[in-house]
Amino acid sequence: MRIRRLSLIVLGTVAPLVACDGLQSADTVAKAGGQQLSVERLGNLLGGAGAPVNKETARAIADLWTNYQLVAAAAVKGDSMASATDADNALRSVYDRMLVDRWQRDFIPKLQAKVDTTQFAQRYAEGAVLHARHILISVPQDATPAKKAELKAKADAIRARVTPATFAATATKESGDPGSAPRGGLLGAFQRGQMVPTFEQGTMATAPGAISPVIESQFGYHIIYRSTFDEARGDVGPQLVQAGIASAESTFVAGLEKDAAMEIKPNAVGTLRTATADLMANLDNTAALASLKGGNFTARDAALLLLSIPQRGQLLSQIAGAPDSVVREQLIKPMVRTELVLRAARASGTQLDTAEVAQVRRSFTAALQGAWNGLGVSPKVLADSVKEPATKASFAAARVETVLDRVVAGQQPLVQVPMPVELALRKKYPASFSLAALDKAVEKAKVVRAQSDSARKAALPQSVVPIPGGADKALPTTPPTAAPAAKAPAAAKAPAAEKKPA
Repeated sequence: MRIRRLSLIVLGTVAPLVACDGLQSADTVAKAGGQQLSVERLGNLLGGAGAPVNKETARAIADLWTNYQLVAAAAVKGDSMASATDADNALRSVYDRMLVDRWQRDFIPKLQAKVDTTQFAQRYAEGAVLHARHILISVPQDATPAKKAELKAKADAIRARVTPATFAATATKESGDPGSAPRGGLLGAFQRGQMVPTFEQGTMATAPGAISPVIESQFGYHIIYRSTFDEARGDVGPQLVQAGIASAESTFVAGLEKDAAMEIKPNAVGTLRTATADLMANLDNTAALASLKGGNFTARDAALLLLSIPQRGQLLSQIAGAPDSVVREQLIKPMVRTELVLRAARASGTQLDTAEVAQVRRSFTAALQGAWNGLGVSPKVLADSVKEPATKASFAAARVETVLDRVVAGQQPLVQVPMPVELALRKKYPASFSLAALDKAVEKAKVVRAQSDSARKAALPQSVVPIPGGADKALPTTPPTAAPAAKAPAAAKAPAAEKKPA
């Protein structure tokens, strides 16, 4: 667990958004700022959009509506949320991250000082980091057996005459790898698993300073020179330092777990899944995911941390569908470790810079004002547009509805309401939500979408010439505009590209 990679976003105390079906009509999905989002309204919004008609998209639109109405409610009151209390409660996650960053500036050098550089040569020889040059005799994929034999003979002939002293010059002249040949076949430093297996195995089987036999891969025939430690020191030294720091960090975190008597609860995965179904409604959920000395790690802690991830949609989908063992090992344990590192930073006595805190508060206020301007409901606009104070709220709410229509239709960019601003608004202004009504809105959206599809197909001109698959499929189409999420869902992260010695 690399400490510097931990996303420490544990928030302060925030009142939950009430999610109680009994507090509102069965035909009301959400209430915020004195306004209501009806099943009919949400169903029409979702059904008329190009996004998938499902519960996740409906919830994203409902959350967006709630945020926008709360922004408008603050504008009507001229509330810039500028007080330290308003800002600091919502910015707890930001302050925690700043605290850990400041603590690490002192802590990481201490770990680095403990790295034993006298063992680097041995660790390099053992393959902790690899460093090599190679000569590639490329083999076309459609090469005949005779051609492959010819190219293999060429590789064997080069191997017979090449020496460590002549390897770079030979590679420049003979190698078919356009990337490394101009550099004398130099591939530089690489980690285990970055190269194709046969190449890595050939490198590992070759002693530093020696040349391998001819190695075959899907790219052709390789002759590998594994650099000596002295030749590789400049490239592999920093990587070995980082590996040493990573090992020290892992040892440190393991010590934190032991000292805290960390124990993941048997029902932790189920508890987390319940919380992720409605994060805002679980901001007061004290069910323990893990027991720790000094205070358990609860569903509330997990909800706060997950809410602070800007692109959390993909992660929440993975939590719902991943095996229990994966959720337990790859999400719950890292979250608990994050909390332990944060506690260590707090216990160190590290303090935040007051100027930095002031800047964060200013940024928070500016973010709210940016949302006001994006929605067209700033206090100045309201004052200029509405003469009767009693009508300000309805005017602002109507503007929000217009913007929401345009955003969902893809006619206007998403107006951002950053998570700290959202949390502050939901603490200060009442809001509620109904999961049962959300389900009804999804069913309504399915009807609207079906009617829209039927009308579109009926309007298509008849083709004079039969077209395979039907006229509808033959017409040019444009990708539908996806309905925005309150926080844009994260795209699935592609696996790291495999470094190939070709």
